[in-house]
Amino acid sequence: MPISTRYPVIEMAMALIVLALLDAFMIEHVRSGLRDTPLGLTERLAADWPILLAHIVLFACLLAMSAIDLEHYWVDIRFTNLVTLAGFAAHTIWTPKYSSTWPRPYDTTSVMAILVLVGLALTWLLLVCRPYPLSVVQCDDAPVPCPG
Repeated sequence: MPISTRYPVIEMAMALIVLALLDAFMIEHVRSGLRDTPLGLTERLAADWPILLAHIVLFACLLAMSAIDLEHYWVDIRFTNLVTLAGFAAHTIWTPKYSSTWPRPYDTTSVMAILVLVGLALTWLLLVCRPYPLSVVQCDDAPVPCPG
């Protein structure tokens, strides 16, 4: 079967979004507080990669939700869950220590954010992997439990 033109268009759109984010955060410094070093892009990426990755995840999910919404008129909640978790994780592991313009969480706030993520993950696991009641099937005149 031929590939739909939608797929290359979305791939190209995402590539342009990644390039725009890379330019905005690492080259043009549209957000104050990012590292400005004379060594250039390599050192900036080494220091500030989490904010770039968090924004790439955000925009990828927004693009996917937009494409699905245009075609099917519904939005999958898993995209918003992924973006929320990525935002929590990025803010927990990264806040630049060299900038006074970024609000830095206290150590207790970071620990609480990690505990919230663990609690959400455990709740999700319990909801997804909850044990179903066993049904009884008649085999050779003896009830044998088997998974339903």
